[in-house]
Amino acid sequence: DCVVVAFSRTGRTRDLINSVQLAKQAGAKVLVLCASGGPLAELADVHISVDVEEDPDIYTPMTSRLAHLTYIDALAVAVTLMRGPAAIDMLERAKISISEKRIDSKVRCH
Repeated sequence: DCVVVAFSRTGRTRDLINSVQLAKQAGAKVLVLCASGGPLAELADVHISVDVEEDPDIYTPMTSRLAHLTYIDALAVAVTLMRGPAAIDMLERAKISISEKRIDSKVRCH
């Protein structure tokens, strides 16, 4: 009942491909967010194509990172909606837990 979620801009990173292969051999389902046509996409049980242009002069792949974050946010909302009221209860408990750890906004840290 395990799912592995793999992210890659190109879908061609050897270590990630090897990890996904191991996960599949162990029986996990694999959800991949990466560019179309690469070996990682071919391994996926579910492939979400993230085909974005990156500036080759900039090392940090910001466009694909933002695209991946957008997809993950949409997937999280979809899963929550599918789970229904049980998910709402879980989210409420998480919200309470987080709020208990926050410093009151009127308290100043020096």
